[in-house]
Amino acid sequence: MTTMQTVMLAIGLLLLSLMVALLTFVWVRQRSRRLQRRMLENCRAADERIVLGPQAALYRGADRGVSNNKGNGVMCLTEKRLIFEKLTGPRIVVDRAELKDASLERGFKGETVLGTGIQQHLLVHTKDGNRIGFLINQPQRWHDAIKRVVAK
Repeated sequence: MTTMQTVMLAIGLLLLSLMVALLTFVWVRQRSRRLQRRMLENCRAADERIVLGPQAALYRGADRGVSNNKGNGVMCLTEKRLIFEKLTGPRIVVDRAELKDASLERGFKGETVLGTGIQQHLLVHTKDGNRIGFLINQPQRWHDAIKRVVAK
């Protein structure tokens, strides 16, 4: 293979990689928007007052009882429950009666927030001692809202 063929192959592979990344980004964005709309419609149909969201978030795992497969999704807090739905994968629902507390931490399950653009993990504490971790924009706002819902 000549030098020119090697360069052309490298450029082709780079362009293919960029195209796959772009298509993935577009799919994630569209899927997230569809989930947000569906979550909003479902909450309204169930006559649940929305406290925060629906908003894009990252699921970071749980101590137990919930999948540890991290993933992108959409999160919503209503007066009755916290809902997180992954773009692909199971839905996580924590009823208000199960919520105990929320906290903000720089690390969770050995993972830090470095490189995410978000300063802290939002940890949702349940009455059975479980912690469920999320990365979401404005984690302090979510923390405070969960505490208000728990206090009711």
